[in-house]
Amino acid sequence: MERRRRGTGVMPLAVMLLLTSACVMTCVCTASGEPLERRPKNTSTVPAIVKAAYEYLESHLMTGARWGMPYHFYRPSLTKYSATQWLWDSGSHMITWSHRNVTNAILDLRTMLQLQHDDGFIPEEIYWGREDENATVEKWLYYGNVQQANNSQMPVLAHALRAIFAASGNDTTLLREFVPKLVRYWDWWWNERMVGHHGLISIMHGWESGLDASPLYDLAYNVTEPRPSLKQEYPKFEELMYSYHFRYHWNRTVIMGRERDDSDGRTWDDWFIVEDVGVNSVYGAGWDILGDLALAMGDNSTADRCYAMAQTVTDNIIQHCWTDIPFPADEPRHFVSYYKARNGTWCPIMTETVQSVMVVMLPRLPLALVTHVVEHQLRNQSRFGLPFPVPSVSRRELSFNPVFTIDLMWRGPSWAFPNWFIMDGLWLHGHRALLNDLMDRWIDMVRIGGIYEMYNPFTAAPYGQEGLGMSCLIVDWLYRLGRV
Repeated sequence: MERRRRGTGVMPLAVMLLLTSACVMTCVCTASGEPLERRPKNTSTVPAIVKAAYEYLESHLMTGARWGMPYHFYRPSLTKYSATQWLWDSGSHMITWSHRNVTNAILDLRTMLQLQHDDGFIPEEIYWGREDENATVEKWLYYGNVQQANNSQMPVLAHALRAIFAASGNDTTLLREFVPKLVRYWDWWWNERMVGHHGLISIMHGWESGLDASPLYDLAYNVTEPRPSLKQEYPKFEELMYSYHFRYHWNRTVIMGRERDDSDGRTWDDWFIVEDVGVNSVYGAGWDILGDLALAMGDNSTADRCYAMAQTVTDNIIQHCWTDIPFPADEPRHFVSYYKARNGTWCPIMTETVQSVMVVMLPRLPLALVTHVVEHQLRNQSRFGLPFPVPSVSRRELSFNPVFTIDLMWRGPSWAFPNWFIMDGLWLHGHRALLNDLMDRWIDMVRIGGIYEMYNPFTAAPYGQEGLGMSCLIVDWLYRLGRV
């Protein structure tokens, strides 16, 4: 969730003349990762954590009307992030609200789907809130409009609808309203983004996964340093957007259909096509959930199609992200991702990040593979088994940095949504002991650091934005595990 509503990179001169203000995320810790002060809200007990979470979310409420449509949603935070509806943030808010006031979750989803396109596409951001002139110029530079983004984001809405349906007392009228729209969105990913030969969906920017500067994407961004500086990496995020807008006019079919990079030495990078195994895991698990929801509303044919797609995606992940990858005999395997190199060749990405662990959320993943991930990655102290769960990068990687020092996120600290995904998989596959252990350590992390954007996985020192709505997801597991 590398939010860029206030630019931080080195931009081309023409852009710098238009965007004159810049700031970076404020870190609330010292360079050693220790908190500077006690958190402003009490999170010393589980009831206090729940109370603080809902107070933060309620303070982020945005209501009104724009473009002839009403809106009711929750912005990510009160500072840094714009008064914008973000796709995977809103998904997390829906899941959390399902335990306290499911109407808030329903209105959030209904607000978002007003901007769904005829082909099923749902934008990463919808700009319901009004902003200053600099933000307006930035939107035009990226997208050529001030209403919505032209890229999408992590497809978490099936999981959100599952939570809404359960909280509503299994109200099938909600399923009849929402399931067909989400099936169209899942179809959009397959129809537009299944561009390689692996049978996996691709993202066109790290912003589409939400794990923007993850080391998983370094090669795709043409970055070779294991710990790049802000100037080495962040400008590439923006150059992609400028190119997609001004060169390709946001024709995503053309962008994703390119066979090779034909830039001929152009100054700007505009090449990024990645099959992220974590995104594909969320996508595949979503097909299974949509199948369950279609079945619950009596649509057997849609359910069968969703289940078939879930099996296809899972099979392709196993085949191409596991079986096809030659690992040294003495090195434990992990699930890998792919990127399309500039010469048109699909190459495996061997960097071990949290996306490789998110595969456990696939309901159809064989138990032996789930157990492998649990024993060799999640429990392994040289990989992801750190004091506070779950680091965004394996400890053994040169790129692993547990301390957030510059505005490049997802390079080591722990975040809420990966924890949530992984715990959902552990729940599905019956790993209750580890599930409860992760819950205990997540609670301890929030007790120490408060509700913040991300945390040091060794010290629980908090970084980023106070009260980030996504971090309130801890509440869902507190309820599901009977801790409240």
